[in-house]
Amino acid sequence: MFSIARTMYSACAFLTPAVRWETVADSPNPLAVKDKSILQLRVGLLALGIISSVAAASAWVGMPIRFASVVLFASSVAVWKLLPVIFKFESQRAKVAINTSKNEYAIHLFKTTSLVNNDVMTTLMNSPSALEKLVEETEDAPKLKLLFDATVNRPDTPSFHLLKPLVKKLNQNRRFMADNFDSLLKACMGKHNNLFVDILKENPIDGSQISEEVQFRAMAHDQMDDSLLTCLLGMGFSTKEKLAIHLFKTTDLISDQVKNTLMSSPSALTQLVEDVEDENKLKILFERFLNEWRMLEPDVWNVLKPLIKKLNHNAQFITENWMKITLKLVGTNNRDLLVDILKENAINGTLVPEEEQFNLLANCWMDDALLGRFLEMGFNINAKNGQGRTPLTHWLMWRGSLSIIERLLKFGATIPNLHTTMNLHTTITFLPTQGKSTSLHKHLSEYRHGQEILSVLAKTEKERNTRAE
Repeated sequence: MFSIARTMYSACAFLTPAVRWETVADSPNPLAVKDKSILQLRVGLLALGIISSVAAASAWVGMPIRFASVVLFASSVAVWKLLPVIFKFESQRAKVAINTSKNEYAIHLFKTTSLVNNDVMTTLMNSPSALEKLVEETEDAPKLKLLFDATVNRPDTPSFHLLKPLVKKLNQNRRFMADNFDSLLKACMGKHNNLFVDILKENPIDGSQISEEVQFRAMAHDQMDDSLLTCLLGMGFSTKEKLAIHLFKTTDLISDQVKNTLMSSPSALTQLVEDVEDENKLKILFERFLNEWRMLEPDVWNVLKPLIKKLNHNAQFITENWMKITLKLVGTNNRDLLVDILKENAINGTLVPEEEQFNLLANCWMDDALLGRFLEMGFNINAKNGQGRTPLTHWLMWRGSLSIIERLLKFGATIPNLHTTMNLHTTITFLPTQGKSTSLHKHLSEYRHGQEILSVLAKTEKERNTRAE
């Protein structure tokens, strides 16, 4: 009986590897259903062999039947309890054997077939030892290039560090690094900067062999660190500012990354404005200023002044864009720069529609310098909107800030004649009674700053009379 049990177990042990190899050839899954079934059969036969061996031993020593039955039952229970442990051990051993066989088979297929499928490449990428062995043994350049492409496309695999010996073997003619620098850049930047530096030090390249666009992508990468930057500059790469200027001048479709680099460098912007004569390129730069949402350095905003001067050669540009420029510079707290630009590029305020004049002069952000400059250019302090309101009556209606009303009065704003202004009683909401026309003092008496405004009016009237005399 013992011999029979041993024979059954041995037969299963020989059968299992054959089925396992067939599974590896047919499927990338090392624990296929067919293989797991054979594993379960092998463990079952092992348990049966142990129990049968115990029974045969009991019979051989002439053990009484009752006592032999107890021993057999106890051994059966013990084997039953040990079955999970035995199955786990056999599973681990099977998995190691399967993976070893699978890696060897993947290496064999890679070497012998012209079209390598994705399962084979995935197996190699997940096995550093298999890939290392393949890199050492393979001399065929197209095959090595296939390995290189698979590796750079899988930067998160365990075998990615083997990119270094792979590149060294491929870079025999010194052209490989130049031709594939962009692929290495995309694969390595971020998580593998140190590996990239090691590869570059071992396989130096001439920066002049790399296109300006690829150089810029490398130098302006948001995950660039000091060691990689130093390495690239030492190989003849240009700075990202110089590359951004070159790409802005020479390309039709200018990327946001190029624009962002320029908007972060006052010196690069200044040089670009001085060098570029193409009006369309200058307008692209101007639009970038208007659409910029980041906080820029004051020196960057100052470049807007020579840019507008260069675009305003026929005075038409400032006439069409003065409102956009005003709103942008006021919104970014660059009022002094706006005044300087308007002094250098004056517009004829009398040609501006009255509604636009009102919209500008009635704004709460207007200060003395800006208001004075716009009035010098011909804007009307009493310009009316579609409802017949002036900036002054607008702020009176909304019970506005005294400082704004005082500023408007100081620069010559007047309240129209109450008898002749159409529907003024509906325009100025603080009138006590609809349609009743009284003195200005009466109208202001119920306004919260009425007395202060009266004193300002009196002071303004006195100054006007003095000038008239």
